[in-house]
Amino acid sequence: HLRLGAVYETQEMPELALREYEKAAQLNPENPDAHFAAANIYLKFKKYAEAEKGFSAAAKLSPQNPSYHNNLGWVYMETGKLDKAEDAAKTALKLDPQKSYIYLDTLGVIEMRRGDYEASEKYLLEAKALAPLTETAGRKEIYSHLIELYDKSGDWEEATRIKEALQKGLAP
Repeated sequence: HLRLGAVYETQEMPELALREYEKAAQLNPENPDAHFAAANIYLKFKKYAEAEKGFSAAAKLSPQNPSYHNNLGWVYMETGKLDKAEDAAKTALKLDPQKSYIYLDTLGVIEMRRGDYEASEKYLLEAKALAPLTETAGRKEIYSHLIELYDKSGDWEEATRIKEALQKGLAP
């Protein structure tokens, strides 16, 4: 069911993917990957209560997996529980310092949501500096958050500079 769900997800059929992930979780409630996969779909659908339930289950079943904590942090952030979001992202950071750029990006977005643009910029710039050049999707995400930050903080010059560099295929 997990593999079939993944196939449906890659074919952009999230409803069918969710059905398979839920079936996998029902058949094996001790499988954190099934809960995590379903929660990711719920997060995309903005069904935050279901996403929180799934990520929490995954994190309880496999507390050493940083992705489970980081994604739980995103649900908390989306629902305004910023302190819980910060705790979850910091837990992920402690568990996986090798991929710190992922969790620093999350912390940067949390601070942006709090309105602390200085702290947000610090986290996001650190994430950008630590993200390997080969991590194009991760770097793109960080740049999008930097653009959002600069737009919100009124630094349109910097936001425009990053947008233009990305359009030219350059790393800002």
